[in-house]
Amino acid sequence: MVKRGSIVGAAILASGSLASGAQAMPPSAPVSVAWQNPTVAPASPFATPKVQLGLNQFPGSKGLLSGLPRASTTKLFGAPGYAVRRDYDQPLPNQSNLRYLRAAANVVIANYFVWQQNWIGGREYIFPTRDAWSKALKDGFEWDKDPIQTNFFGHPYNGSFYFTGARAAGLTFWEAVPYTLGGSLSWELFSETERPSMNDIFSTTFGGIILGEVLYRVSSQVLDDSKSGWERLGRELLGAGIAPLRGFDRLYTRHAWRDGPAPIKRRFEIALNTGLERVGTIEFNNEIPATDSEPTVDDKRNALLTAVQVDYGDWLPTHENGTLGPFDAFRFYAAANLSSRNGFQGVQIYGDGLIHGWSSFLTKDTGHDQDNNVLGFSATYDYQGISQVNLSGIGMGPSDTIVFRRSNGQSFRLGLDFQWVPILGTTSADTSDSGRDYNLAVGAAAGAHMQWDLARWGRLGFRTRHYLGAVVSGEDGTEYTQYSRLWYEIDVVPKLLGLGIAPTIVSRYGKYDNGTVFRGNFESTQFYVTLHN
Repeated sequence: MVKRGSIVGAAILASGSLASGAQAMPPSAPVSVAWQNPTVAPASPFATPKVQLGLNQFPGSKGLLSGLPRASTTKLFGAPGYAVRRDYDQPLPNQSNLRYLRAAANVVIANYFVWQQNWIGGREYIFPTRDAWSKALKDGFEWDKDPIQTNFFGHPYNGSFYFTGARAAGLTFWEAVPYTLGGSLSWELFSETERPSMNDIFSTTFGGIILGEVLYRVSSQVLDDSKSGWERLGRELLGAGIAPLRGFDRLYTRHAWRDGPAPIKRRFEIALNTGLERVGTIEFNNEIPATDSEPTVDDKRNALLTAVQVDYGDWLPTHENGTLGPFDAFRFYAAANLSSRNGFQGVQIYGDGLIHGWSSFLTKDTGHDQDNNVLGFSATYDYQGISQVNLSGIGMGPSDTIVFRRSNGQSFRLGLDFQWVPILGTTSADTSDSGRDYNLAVGAAAGAHMQWDLARWGRLGFRTRHYLGAVVSGEDGTEYTQYSRLWYEIDVVPKLLGLGIAPTIVSRYGKYDNGTVFRGNFESTQFYVTLHN
């Protein structure tokens, strides 16, 4: 039941950058490591050409991998010139088992910074005693009463600290998962005087894994150990801002200024949007008993919009067996609007990523013109903080994505997913005596997304999600929520600057055992300028 916030990110931002490295080994222990060679074209989309290099030395003051060919000597914050590239999303080979202890230390560091933040804020619940620990273990878990922003935004973000801290220490995706759960449990059981919260465990763990891997991979696109000077410093600081625990790990392991190979670049499309969002209520009823009366609320307002969106991966196989690994393809969108009436409102965060996928090709084309279908499992983190209603769900389940590609730059992607939702939060006027303005539910979700890249004619996209849940804490009953977002963008300056429009419709329906029905239809439309790569 934590009031953990993003101040931790700012506290660590000044400390440096990201990533993990190999553990020190004796110079006399040569190791052969395979690095991807970017100058050789793969024979197929999943082939990985290798160049074998003998490494005479692991991290030291003269560079990350002194055995690699390079073109210049060490400079301030790194030195360029390595002839090969490295996958920054994967751990370095031949690491010591001490990386598991280092991952645990990063989790402790994350909790320490959060604890310090709460201590500075004067929150008394962060001073547990042995009696409080015993009572917490004896009384067991509860559904807490924290605001929906804390439980569904603050906790997943802090969970990402645990996850990226473990990944930065040199662990794989799956190895980092238990550290995220362990970090959440250690905080809930031993860092507060209040009873541990069941919903916090779900949102911190599952949300932290999804957000953590997204932020880790985005930071990998920023880092470049082959750079030096002010550019290297800027990349390290920006990377630390994206994934603070990775940045802190790079600082105390001194990888922030060691030189090494440049990163392997994947398909990574990022856009920064700014403009106007018009938010309104079309229909809103809260009746006891339910009737079909006219809307009781009709309100519209304008707000300034700022947003970032990321589309990562090309959905082609990344392994020789024709599969894709965790988050080899994902989408991420985050937005906030500023209203003169209510200040910051309308925060939206959405991320979905492939956990594992099996690709099958649909045509005999070669290279990146191949059409393929990816059947697998995906995970979704969704927080829609629209001013009239807040909803958030975290889910995982089977998914299917089909991609058609054309040599003229056009492509069409369509995806479907059906997911189990272990925790769902929706604001409601009927929450019984829970002490919250939202109900907690468990249920399922179905979603679909489409993206049509029309080359010079722009980009058309669509996303819809439907949630159905049974209330487990709040007003007993059933919650149904759906929203659909359509967007279209066209470039004014190719591959740099464009204009966009994105209408969204949200529908809420809650039917409760006491006879109350809560229903509402809400809409918003975004008009924006987009700066993209």
